[in-house]
Amino acid sequence: MSTDRERAPGTRRLLGRRARHLTLIAHLTTMGAWIGVDAALVVLAVTSVVTGDRGVAGLCLAVLPLLLWPMAVAGLLTLATGLVLGWGTRYGVLRHWWVVVKLAITLVYLTLIPVGLTPTVLDRARLGHELLDGRATEAALRQLVFPAVVGPVLLVTAVVLAVVKPWGRVRRG
Repeated sequence: MSTDRERAPGTRRLLGRRARHLTLIAHLTTMGAWIGVDAALVVLAVTSVVTGDRGVAGLCLAVLPLLLWPMAVAGLLTLATGLVLGWGTRYGVLRHWWVVVKLAITLVYLTLIPVGLTPTVLDRARLGHELLDGRATEAALRQLVFPAVVGPVLLVTAVVLAVVKPWGRVRRG
């Protein structure tokens, strides 16, 4: 059952209460999965550098590519459920600044996965295989520092925006 308080003036809410709750649960779950996969990437990247064991370092780097598709899928599902929530609730997709910024963060990160993260991860995975085969002597975190810092910062920022909802409405005209 909807109330006038939940709707923006002059708009029709598309999602009923049950659909809104289910979509919100899906959105929070996929965002949590995205954060979890990103955290796993950070743990593997850092472990590859701080361990003194070449085998552990090589294995950590070699498995990094396994995280790429779950990260992309979780990100796309987060985007899809976020858009459904935007279209079906009073917040809208481009009606509030916090939603606009969250959308921008999501789109930037989803673009960075294939453009920046994937080539870096694949390069580090090659190094991981070389470490495991004894052809390399050390792992370097330099190429993974940027994604290990930027990803969590972007995702946590999106969560904070969803909770705090700062800045008010986007002005038209």
